Amino acid sequence: MTSRVTPLCESKNRSRKKSLKCDYPSFWKDSSVAFLLSLLLAGCAPRGTEKSVASPRVEEIKADSLLALGQYWKALPYYREALEHYKESEQGMRVRAKLYRVFYESREWDSAFVYADALRSTVWHDSLKNKGLCYFRASRFREILSLKDASPMLRAESALLLGLDDTADVLYSEAEKILGEVARGRRAEIYAKTERKDSAITLLSTLKRPTLAQKRLLVQLLFEKQAYSELPGAIAVLSGEAERLEVLIRLYDMVGDEKKKRRTQIELMRVAPWSPGAIEAAKSLLPQDAEESFLLAKSYAAIDGSRALYLFEDAENRGYSKKECRWERSQLLYNLKRYDEALTLLKDLESDEAKFLLAKVFTAKGSDAEAMNVLEDVAANSPNRANRQEAWERQATILQRKGLNRQAAELAAKGASALGDGELGQRALVLWLAEHDTVMAYLALKGGVPLDADAAMFFRIRIHPDSADWILSRLEAKDPFSYYSLSVRGGLPDAPLLQAWFREIGDTTLTLKTAEDSILERQAFMLAEAGFFNDASSMLKLIKDPPLPRVYAWAKKFSELGSDNNAIDWAEILLKEARNRGVRTRPLEVLRLQYPVCYALQIENEAVDTALFLSLTRQESWFNPEARSPANAYGLCQLLLGTARGMDATMTVDSLLKADVSIRLGAQFLKKMQGSFDGRKVAYLAAYNAGPGAVAGWVRYLPEDDALFAELIPYDETRSYVKQLIKGEIIYHSLLNQKGERRSPF
Repeated sequence: MTSRVTPLCESKNRSRKKSLKCDYPSFWKDSSVAFLLSLLLAGCAPRGTEKSVASPRVEEIKADSLLALGQYWKALPYYREALEHYKESEQGMRVRAKLYRVFYESREWDSAFVYADALRSTVWHDSLKNKGLCYFRASRFREILSLKDASPMLRAESALLLGLDDTADVLYSEAEKILGEVARGRRAEIYAKTERKDSAITLLSTLKRPTLAQKRLLVQLLFEKQAYSELPGAIAVLSGEAERLEVLIRLYDMVGDEKKKRRTQIELMRVAPWSPGAIEAAKSLLPQDAEESFLLAKSYAAIDGSRALYLFEDAENRGYSKKECRWERSQLLYNLKRYDEALTLLKDLESDEAKFLLAKVFTAKGSDAEAMNVLEDVAANSPNRANRQEAWERQATILQRKGLNRQAAELAAKGASALGDGELGQRALVLWLAEHDTVMAYLALKGGVPLDADAAMFFRIRIHPDSADWILSRLEAKDPFSYYSLSVRGGLPDAPLLQAWFREIGDTTLTLKTAEDSILERQAFMLAEAGFFNDASSMLKLIKDPPLPRVYAWAKKFSELGSDNNAIDWAEILLKEARNRGVRTRPLEVLRLQYPVCYALQIENEAVDTALFLSLTRQESWFNPEARSPANAYGLCQLLLGTARGMDATMTVDSLLKADVSIRLGAQFLKKMQGSFDGRKVAYLAAYNAGPGAVAGWVRYLPEDDALFAELIPYDETRSYVKQLIKGEIIYHSLLNQKGERRSPF
């Protein structure tokens, strides 16, 4: 299908190939020439001596070539082979320095430390980049104190972790001269831990941009000091309204102001009825009027359904809105599976929201025909276009679940025509293709129904496979890195040269606009070099309209420091601005920052498919091992603690924040999903996001064809998630192989 498409690495652009080497140290630039010379010398050596003369250097040069291309995981065995020969010689020290870089690139900090430590008291040790950060991540805090080139902030943090409070205090004072309030904030945190709380309060109160943790610390210290008059000001700057209200309730309780406490409790139940503070307040309050009964009921809905139902009825009896009370009761009754009672209430409600719930009740009771009637009414009469579309979608889903794909396609096509909606038209097209009805699919593509342009072009190949090249050219003209473009190509498009790309964007300057911006940038990377990556990134975002080559340099610097999530963030910012200027290509250097090959050595040991697992890890956490989601998923692979304990009962939150543990369990869970869904790629990838229970229901009625399945996933988030994973897999497969190989994801 894509045989005539020229892959990335078969490009005949010699200048582009030259650009691949420009960002690497000079001793790697001519590695290919050196490699050929070494082979020639090996061929001229006396018979029987070739290996001893040439082999170690040949192995090292092979590794240098791979490392220069960013393929550190392939360089590792060659360097190890060379080290076996060189042992403790000067050449061995040189190879150890390169092995340090291999493990640094793989984010294996303990192994990187081993090679760095072996170079102590040698000139090679001084040449190692970012070894302070490496030591810190490997928890080698005592060794950091002796590193002359480690930042004062990093040394101060290490002293603190070693319990050397006086040393830490001195080092933080030194860092404060350079970094200002960031170091001052950390000193305040130390003072709070070492019983110098008055000093901590003084320092925290002077911060112009305190972190959320520092804001909370100030509130905590003021409570301990019983400085009640100062607390309202400290509470006012907390980030969330619910948190502010909860802390105010505590304050009013401490000072004995019951009237303000009760009023604040009621306000908390209004703002965040399911928050812990609201639920706790609900247990201690008796409603004094209809509104309070209603608010108490909403809080009780999370912990005691029966009590909540009683309070909703009480609110209605006291004169609160009948419509609102019955709507809340009907939702609660549906969740409690008391469908008949919910049905009675919903029949009197006229909102679209209530009708959607009524249709769900009918479906739960096995009355699909009644559900279809309700949804048909919404599709025909709702004043809200989005609700009309949703009604058409839900009707089609009911038919699909019954195995009536043709009828579902006809209904979706009817809705698409009625609304002029491409998403419904796309659904009709996909369902006809699933039923192998090429006649109806062809008519749809000819303009029979409105269609999403990219999806229509993508699926046109199913009917006209000979038009693949023409279709690809159309897709790439719009976006060469879209899910559809990459799926058709099966690999990467040709990449422009970096400097030519910046010229096309119209921004080639490297100079920041003001001296203040330069100071901010310098301070930001001092912070980053001490491990405060997020603070550094936030500081850089204070610089308005930075030159785009500078943004690229920032992304590259974060990557070099091992902060891959921030590197991705800045690469995405750069590419977004490029798209805003009409440029959708991207150089290989930028693509490698956007899709870094991190943890490859560990992933290769655990995962069945390295490219796919890299894509999954990038999508889940942007390679941030300390990532925590609002849903309480943790680590690189964003595992729930319950899921992790199902595979390893010893797991804790702290253990999930370790990269090797997260990769091991993430790969194990993905393999489990792969087995559960018989190797159906889109199904098991969807299960990683939506859970196996939901996907088990989908596979009963969605097509077996992966590309069609992906288009029909009911959850918007999961549908987008799966497409992003497949897109990432194609990109990573190309980056890992660098041979121009194409592989269809389907």
